[in-house]
Amino acid sequence: MDNTQTHEQVVMLDALNAAMHLANITSSDLLFRRAHELFCLCLTSLQRQDTPVIYSEEQDSYIFSAEIVARERQLYQEETQMNS
Repeated sequence: MDNTQTHEQVVMLDALNAAMHLANITSSDLLFRRAHELFCLCLTSLQRQDTPVIYSEEQDSYIFSAEIVARERQLYQEETQMNS
């Protein structure tokens, strides 16, 4: 968690990922619909709070955009150090 996210936003992101996972694995139409509704509510809430999230294929989940930027910076710095 980056210091710019509140506890509520972190929990909302966890719920978003849990809902996505449930929707992907359930065979129940009712459970799928409910999980999809929860997913949409969580995503909408995060968007209304101007909390940018993106899907990370590497982690197979939604993450805060700031995390991906930080990771890319870290990889760039490591690569730069290796090439020096």
